[in-house]
Amino acid sequence: MTQSCATKLDPKKFVPNMKIVDWKAVDQNETIIAEQLMNIGPLSIALNAELLQFYHHGVFDPPTFLCNPQNLDHGVLIVGFGEESSVLGTKKYWKVKNSWGEKWGEKGYFRIIRDVGKCGVNTQVTTAVLAKQ
Repeated sequence: MTQSCATKLDPKKFVPNMKIVDWKAVDQNETIIAEQLMNIGPLSIALNAELLQFYHHGVFDPPTFLCNPQNLDHGVLIVGFGEESSVLGTKKYWKVKNSWGEKWGEKGYFRIIRDVGKCGVNTQVTTAVLAKQ
């Protein structure tokens, strides 16, 4: 029960009478997705998560033939982006919040390679449209 949504909600963060009235698609260009993420905040996406169950840490970058970008089967939330440097070079990544709990991945989050449309991360990006007050 301590992991349920109800126990994690902070009523002080809610805006009274705020309602979602629509949704809006975001461009598939990953540079524009990054700009919208900075301007709007977290963005909902769909991706192919077939291999994600095996993720533990690091930048997720499975071979494309094992992660068909047209076979979208999971909804998650892009919350940030960055770069990881190593002796093999620099990898750009998206930081994504998953719904599988804090014991999975990097405390409930994962990083996936950015700017290549990996697993379809850029194909169905959306944001909520809120009612004007």
